[in-house]
Amino acid sequence: MAATAKEVTPTTSPSSDLVSRYAPEESRKGADIIVEALEREGVKHVFAYPGEASVDIHQALTRSNVIRNVLPRHEQGGVFAAEGYARSSGLPGVCIATSGPGATNLVSGLADAMIDSIPLVAITGQVPRRMIGTDAFQETPIVEVTRSITKHNYLVLDIDDIPRIVSEAFFLATSGRPGPVLIDVPKDIQEQLAVPNWNQPFRLSGYMSRLPKEPSEAHLEQIVRLIFESKKPVLYVGGGCLNSGEELKRFAELTGIPVTCTLMGLGSFPTSDPLSLQMLGMHGTVYANYAVDKSDLLLSFGVRFDDHVTGKLEAFASRAKIVHIDVDSAEIGKNKQPHVSVHSDVKLALKGINRTLESKGAKLELDYTAWWEELIEQKVKYPLTYKTFGEAIPPQYAVQLLYELTDGNVIISTGVGQHQMWAAQFYKYKRPRQWLTSGGFGAMGFGLPAAIGAAVANPGDVVVDIDGDGSFMMNVQELATIRVENLPIKILLLNNQHLGMVVQWEDRFCKANRADSYLGNPSNKVYFHGNVFGCPWKDCMEKLVLLFGAVDVLMRGSLLGEGDEASPLLRGSQISAPFVASFSSRGPNPGSGNLLKGSKVTPAYEAVARTALVLQFAYGASHLNLATTENPGLVYDFDKMSCTISMPWRPHLVGTKSINGSSMLPRFGYDAPTDPSVQPQHEKRQTVNCRCFQAKSPQYRSSIYVQCYTIKALKGLQITVKSTSLLFTYPLQNRSFKASKFAFHIKEEFIAKLPLTMAATTANTPLLKPSPLASSSKSSIPISKSVLHFRTIPRKLTPPRSLSVSSSLSQSNSTPGSTASAVAPTKAPTHDFISRYAPDEPRKGADILVEALEREGVKDVFAYPGGASLEIHQALTRSKLIRNVLPRHEQGGVFAAEGYARSSGLPGVCIATSGPGATNLVSGLADAMIDSIPLVAITGQVPRRMIGTDAFQETPIVEVTRSITKHNYLVLDIDDIPRIVSEAFFLATSGRPGPVLIDVPKDIQQQLAVPNWNQPLRLSGYMSRLPKEPNESLLEQIVRLVFESKKPVLYVGGGCLNSNEELKRFVELTGIPVTTTLMGLGSFPSPDPLSLQMLGMHGTVYANYAVDNSDLLLAFGVRFDDRVTGKLEAFASRAKIVHIDIDSAEIGKNKQPHVSVCSDVKLALKGINKILESKGAKVKLDYSAWRNELNEQKVKYPLNYKTFGEAIPPQYAIQVLDELTDGNAIISTGVGQHQMWAAQFYKYKKPRQWLTSGGLGAMGFGLPAAIGAAVANPGSVVVDIDGDGSFMMNVQELATIRVENLPIKILLLNNQHLGMVVQWEDRFYKANRAHTYLGNPSNESDIFPNMLKFAEACGIPAARVTKKEDLRQAIQKMLETPGPYLLDVIVPHQEHVLPMIPGGGAFKDVITDGDGRTKY
Repeated sequence: MAATAKEVTPTTSPSSDLVSRYAPEESRKGADIIVEALEREGVKHVFAYPGEASVDIHQALTRSNVIRNVLPRHEQGGVFAAEGYARSSGLPGVCIATSGPGATNLVSGLADAMIDSIPLVAITGQVPRRMIGTDAFQETPIVEVTRSITKHNYLVLDIDDIPRIVSEAFFLATSGRPGPVLIDVPKDIQEQLAVPNWNQPFRLSGYMSRLPKEPSEAHLEQIVRLIFESKKPVLYVGGGCLNSGEELKRFAELTGIPVTCTLMGLGSFPTSDPLSLQMLGMHGTVYANYAVDKSDLLLSFGVRFDDHVTGKLEAFASRAKIVHIDVDSAEIGKNKQPHVSVHSDVKLALKGINRTLESKGAKLELDYTAWWEELIEQKVKYPLTYKTFGEAIPPQYAVQLLYELTDGNVIISTGVGQHQMWAAQFYKYKRPRQWLTSGGFGAMGFGLPAAIGAAVANPGDVVVDIDGDGSFMMNVQELATIRVENLPIKILLLNNQHLGMVVQWEDRFCKANRADSYLGNPSNKVYFHGNVFGCPWKDCMEKLVLLFGAVDVLMRGSLLGEGDEASPLLRGSQISAPFVASFSSRGPNPGSGNLLKGSKVTPAYEAVARTALVLQFAYGASHLNLATTENPGLVYDFDKMSCTISMPWRPHLVGTKSINGSSMLPRFGYDAPTDPSVQPQHEKRQTVNCRCFQAKSPQYRSSIYVQCYTIKALKGLQITVKSTSLLFTYPLQNRSFKASKFAFHIKEEFIAKLPLTMAATTANTPLLKPSPLASSSKSSIPISKSVLHFRTIPRKLTPPRSLSVSSSLSQSNSTPGSTASAVAPTKAPTHDFISRYAPDEPRKGADILVEALEREGVKDVFAYPGGASLEIHQALTRSKLIRNVLPRHEQGGVFAAEGYARSSGLPGVCIATSGPGATNLVSGLADAMIDSIPLVAITGQVPRRMIGTDAFQETPIVEVTRSITKHNYLVLDIDDIPRIVSEAFFLATSGRPGPVLIDVPKDIQQQLAVPNWNQPLRLSGYMSRLPKEPNESLLEQIVRLVFESKKPVLYVGGGCLNSNEELKRFVELTGIPVTTTLMGLGSFPSPDPLSLQMLGMHGTVYANYAVDNSDLLLAFGVRFDDRVTGKLEAFASRAKIVHIDIDSAEIGKNKQPHVSVCSDVKLALKGINKILESKGAKVKLDYSAWRNELNEQKVKYPLNYKTFGEAIPPQYAIQVLDELTDGNAIISTGVGQHQMWAAQFYKYKKPRQWLTSGGLGAMGFGLPAAIGAAVANPGSVVVDIDGDGSFMMNVQELATIRVENLPIKILLLNNQHLGMVVQWEDRFYKANRAHTYLGNPSNESDIFPNMLKFAEACGIPAARVTKKEDLRQAIQKMLETPGPYLLDVIVPHQEHVLPMIPGGGAFKDVITDGDGRTKY
């Protein structure tokens, strides 16, 4: 794979060996040329997800007899699967995606392949060439976005270049240092006909001249000489040696030099070989790191000297001479300067060295016995080991057991985190390409799709994904692909309910302060032997796995309730109904052994597990031995509660649950005593009333301790616990106390007296029935049946922003996009803000960052933690004002921040770590950019000194996002943080709103400083370009045109969302009919008689008729995008055009106006209205004849649909929802047919009711956007109208909805297909299905996957409806059920969204009839 220019051989079959299905001179589509070019490169499998811009490629794939497409359920799953294919086979992986979000969803995989040197070819569809640069639907400059994270990329502008470009792409991907190459193919190129020339020469002379040559004989002699001189040599090998396994073994055999591997190099030398020291680096073996530290010669072959291996560079191998051989000259000397370097393919270099050694008889002369004795002593002293605690399963043991049962012969893939390191440490890899992991990039969610790629590439091998719960959830939708493709993948899930590696850092460096690292349900912590989302494993993971059929799960455990009589389930077993098991990798689980040995699970326990707000177990310890009692635990509600006493499963601080900035739960911990007389060492932690905590002393393990700082009179003190069902007191023992602190332990005999009925009180507690349209609680956490009422201390409110914007479903008099004269900075004045720090008190950069957010009025953020953002999350736990809503994927976080912004008008804030965390934001940033959404994204970055070194999880996110953000920052000075944050919010909300990214290196976050909050903004150039007050003469000119017109039409877009009152007044004054874009829905009430509803491709006939026949088009806050205009020359061809927009770049970009005003629409409308009022417009203007003409069109071409028996028309479902909510709900959607039906059949009354990904068209948007809307609007009904394809893309966010208890209703229009692509196939491709069926082809009668099981796994009520007559009642129940709810509405896939103007067509081409039941 990493070969020299001389040795490179294409991985394809020669063109002469391929029998083309076309005659030599036969013309064919560009898409068919692409597919045949792939065939000629030897491609057998691709991982492709279809979309409009790639539909022709998918159609061509169906005509190929050579290539099989494995359909992923998310493009990120596709690119990771292609990586797994390449990593396990050595052949280049191929993935295909559509334009826009399909392309941006590949970014994390491309960055991963780049840093790990994986040969990958990614092909993306693009909008037609004539539309590039017009901000067309799903247009993204993917070549610009990926320039810094691919080895090379292409934008195809000539169909004749396709054969050469594809051939070059494969050569580039596999030669030299392998890497990813991207090919962007416009749709019109795919559709064009041509005769390909397969014999074009490469245009890579510069690149080929830089490829490494044969290694110099002199250099090889020098290396051999150093080996003979050395006493303590070490061979340090990396991923660059994966193709040199045999040569490496021969070298070790000749020399006897010990071998250590990087994470990427595992398998290049057998781990079980006596010469192996296993992995080195941060989590490497002690003896491997000892060997490097003490060595006098470090032979570095195919490595990068990355930070997770070297640590402190100056100290790494400081005693050794360093030899570095690598195929990439850029790596040599980049991080560590070698004494001898060879720029060559490692395979060729090793062959030369071995040849030299053999000629010298090295085996007789080299003797490293003393060195080996020293290393063996270290192996004995510091072996890889772990501790066991009762029957709790050490994760290391699970991996060891897997190794024993498979004899070390399976292919292992992993996610990223602790499980990844344990898989690297405790599985013994025998050969290259057994080990698949995201090494340098550290991409969570990699393991499951990578296993798919490996299983496809290696059909005869066993593939096991060793995964963690956090990583597994990130691409959990790919279980559907595993089932449909029937891949025999085994999933070993090490489930600890946490982001384990982050927790480890919190334990070690943050005083065990939990900062958004718990992934379970805090309101239902059932820590017995494993759970997911706070539900028992039996009730959750079984359903999640069985959701997709018989996916094998490799696990070990005992049968609950049968104790030792049950034999362990070891291999290839499905989870059976009574089976409860988990790999609890969060360390010891005291007492779990006693629970499992003969203990009985009572019915009351089941009730508790379902209904308790807080449930903690106290069992199995010698001092609190409750394992044999009928009482499984205690639960209290929080009504006037002054203390709670309970016990979690692990000896770590559970932490507080922050509600509205106040602590809801006391902190508590658990220890099991071996010596009750030992006084614990207390750790001070602030709580509300009291706290239970963990003892520092390891031998003090089983009492629960409560610590209080408020009681002065200690002798004879009693503690009172009050709940709705019980009031009891417990007398404290007489003991000596220091000052005003005291500690005590609760004895078993007292706790055992508590009535068991307490545990189930919540099940029968009557709750007030909330209105279906409004929460009955004013708390930001809505009431649910499964959560008790509680009361919290209201948080201190920050002063309002200087810049006022409209809130959800309410009217506003200002706009984020205001003029320069009206704009004020969004941050609250410093003197109004009360900081928790003294003015001159130094604080960490992370705390400065969080306080800067507080000063901007931020109340909610959507943040997923990681190594480079850990400090920010720690700082967030110290904030009393900001609440973090923890998503389960960074893409879910950025879409939720968008939903927050779209529904409230306030800027949304999302936070992610570096590397994959940052790149997972890319689709959301591109979406916010094209739809003009105010968003501030904050990303962690590696420390400044490591930038440019390819450090772990380093990505140039500023470069990646430069073309898809309004502005971005890399913070290089801690003193700049206050100014940069203030500027970011100002930029995001002023002018045309958009996303701003702030990249903050970790050392900046940790640095101490005293912030200056009064720094001026440095935006003079930007502010000078902001639009001014509209020119009076231009407004007069517009009014004159209005008076002259006979057939005017108002065409309004998203730029009018903050101008709805002015817009209504203008319509009232003039009587001009109004049509809106998709983004403008709600800016003018849809039920109004003057509303023509939406125009464009799927707009109403009468709206498009009005525009086509108008003589004056008043275009306010619009972009003239392709989905509205169709054929530009034919759009409003009879009309004079007036264009008012805040962004001067939009004026005249696509359609030249007759009159243009660069201004805030709100101010322009105010001015126009003022002029009209002065002229008495209402009397003079009469458009009744025009309105009558349009009313005739409304009668002739209404929005309608057909019904077929009992089948549910999807349009009818939305109509019923509109009726039952009276058009007052906030609606979010995914992208596809359901999106268009929601735009057509729901009647929007107000701005910010309608949340959808308009310009980018990002599938997976609806569910997380609903989360953001529910957080921003706690009193509103939020409904996600989604399709099954879109819903699956971010299905993991159901966990967030449940944990946050957000009352989101999900109306799932499930047609088992990618409906919009199917519609295009029906209309334009003779109904040829090209990877658009999302069900299970082997059993099409079943609904697959079972969405109800997803909801059930997350504790969300759900139902399915299949008959039209049952639909209204089902939707009514959904709305009336407190908390979240999913309604799976099965609809026919033959339905088409009508009307429809084909892409690039005009109004005369409108389609008003037909569906998939008709052939075209």
